[in-house]
Amino acid sequence: MIKSGIVVLCALLATASLSAYAEGPHNGPVSQPQPVHKVHKPVVKHKKPHHQVKPAPVHPKAKPKPPVKHEPKPPRP
Repeated sequence: MIKSGIVVLCALLATASLSAYAEGPHNGPVSQPQPVHKVHKPVVKHKKPHHQVKPAPVHPKAKPKPPVKHEPKPPRP
């Protein structure tokens, strides 16, 4: 009795799947997914200033010092 019920169930599933397959796909064609956010930010081109920027004045103490010449140390006794 149980085996005959399983056979009937399998036969019903097979006929249902075949009839569903014969009808064709139920859903329409799948469209391409749309991007959620922009990947790149827009490039902002900044205009150069019209005036020429002058370099900062150099402080006299900021100039490099001349090298110091050391006398050789006398040898130790």
